[in-house]
Amino acid sequence: MKSSFGELESVFAAFVNPKSQQALVYAKESADSEDGGLKFIGDQLLVAAGAAAIALVTGLIGRGRSPGASQCATSGQSLDPKAIAFLATMTLGPILLTAAFATVSGASNKWGAPMLSLCGLLLVAGASHRFNRRVLSRIALAACALLGVLPSGYALSLLAGPYIAGKPIPESWPLAGMSGRFQRIWHERVGKPLRIVAGPAWEAGLVALKPGPMPSILTNGDMGASPWITPERLRREGALVVWQTDGPEEPPAGLRSLVGTRRICIERFVYPLCASRCSRPLLIAYAIVSPE
Repeated sequence: MKSSFGELESVFAAFVNPKSQQALVYAKESADSEDGGLKFIGDQLLVAAGAAAIALVTGLIGRGRSPGASQCATSGQSLDPKAIAFLATMTLGPILLTAAFATVSGASNKWGAPMLSLCGLLLVAGASHRFNRRVLSRIALAACALLGVLPSGYALSLLAGPYIAGKPIPESWPLAGMSGRFQRIWHERVGKPLRIVAGPAWEAGLVALKPGPMPSILTNGDMGASPWITPERLRREGALVVWQTDGPEEPPAGLRSLVGTRRICIERFVYPLCASRCSRPLLIAYAIVSPE
């Protein structure tokens, strides 16, 4: 399966800027499912089911024509069929191409939901002949309901997620505590603003996230993935190197050359959303690359 992505990557290697090949590398590494095209299509249908349900409830789709609907076709305001065809192509084309490739290669990628970003616009464009005051009122009510239901559901999932999974979920990580503590450690040790945070994307991203100007992120210590960070800038500004650890402090392979023989320390954090369920603290190792 991954060899298929490897072959595709090698084909484009001679034509694509090396820094732009990160997307192909990511696709290859994240394609860890053997379910192929059927799994991918099923995931897309599940996401689309929500939009279809809203369209059915509000009257955008269904039998017959809504009474009193605007006569767009005779008022000179009808939508150009080419525009609708374009929207349909842009909405369905990437999904079908990805599903076809997944079927052939046996690989399936979970990051397919953004491909449906245009489905709402396509529904509105295709059902413009149904617009009337009643349908528009239903659409407005559905939108208001979703604005309340979705955030509430998300908040509930954050609170219940660790107890259902039996372990911390990514949203349980102590964002404010991590960022604030490491900012203070850097300031106390170096005495200058923190400009660069190096490490895995998740850990480095949480440490760098703060109000005001954020430090740059050197993902996994790979300057090819972070071309805005040069060796000269790294020497001039230094970097805080962070990674999650469960005991041994040795950094991940991509960070070893950056850490070198520098002192490695560990900070312990509690999970604020599941303190009673998650008894083991979160351990974050770090090393300071001082600016020259």
